[in-house]
Amino acid sequence: MVHIQRMITHILNPSENLMILSDRCMEDVEEAIQKALESKMDKIFTSTRRRKASFLSDSPVLSMLEKYKENTCTFEELSSYIARRIFDKKMQAGRYENFDFIMAEGTYDERRYIIGFENIYHEGITHVIQQQDARSQNQIVAAKAMINASLSKKETAFTIEVSDGEVYLIEENTDLYETDILQCTSTLSYEQGVKALAVTCSELAEKYDLDEMTIVPKMKQMVKERVEQQEDIKLDEIADVLFDENPQIHREFSDELQRRGFTQDISAEHMRPMKAQSVQKLKTDSGIEIIIPVDYMNSKDYVEFSNAADGTISIRLKNINKIISK
Repeated sequence: MVHIQRMITHILNPSENLMILSDRCMEDVEEAIQKALESKMDKIFTSTRRRKASFLSDSPVLSMLEKYKENTCTFEELSSYIARRIFDKKMQAGRYENFDFIMAEGTYDERRYIIGFENIYHEGITHVIQQQDARSQNQIVAAKAMINASLSKKETAFTIEVSDGEVYLIEENTDLYETDILQCTSTLSYEQGVKALAVTCSELAEKYDLDEMTIVPKMKQMVKERVEQQEDIKLDEIADVLFDENPQIHREFSDELQRRGFTQDISAEHMRPMKAQSVQKLKTDSGIEIIIPVDYMNSKDYVEFSNAADGTISIRLKNINKIISK
């Protein structure tokens, strides 16, 4: 869990050409607010959308981070510098959504991080009390700057490990932070990586008339094991296990994944197995749907596929003690 040591909020409203930077960190934050923000930051560390990244050697943010580590600039100055870059790059790119930029320093798994995220304004409904001539009226109004404790798909976030500068980035449908603001290079996210693996395996199985019901579950099982062991998902290892007996398919598998952006190992740190990677969904041409844990897919003690002479396929589920209707 994230433990916040200091935190600062900057108001960035590009649609109004308005930037209000804070000179001081927040003090005496209410316990409920502190917990909500820590919960949101926890989601940054465990998001399947976060991408591992590395600063470019000439990144201005990296340079400021080094000054911060050398105590030649303060946390407040570092946060203001990043906030200005965000605002300027958003204005240049014509990105006019309004948000609070919240930056914190804290620990996660006993490591010290700089954590930054955009809190996109969420519209809610609240009440106001209006008084006139000793009479009061309770009115329901729209509130357009609500802080949300969840991490929406529209919001951008990053973490920087203070000691070694390791970066993780969450950024959807744009590369503004990667190329312009932080200036770093990133790998695929865990979510992007496992999707690329699944699609590539399915396409190659169809192209070369391979047994998809063997290849795809085996790939999912390997991913699940790596995530449970908190080890990186390695492209070469998966290629060797799935296609070692066919060098042509092995090479095409690797080439296709690289084309999809899978050029480095995928980090599984702080990840949990995605539900889609833990089960194999089957749907027959008659509309029957079956969901089988990948642990059982390649075990004939539990699931067995057989091909009949007429071209039909039979699926046999074995060693069942009880069936529950859902």
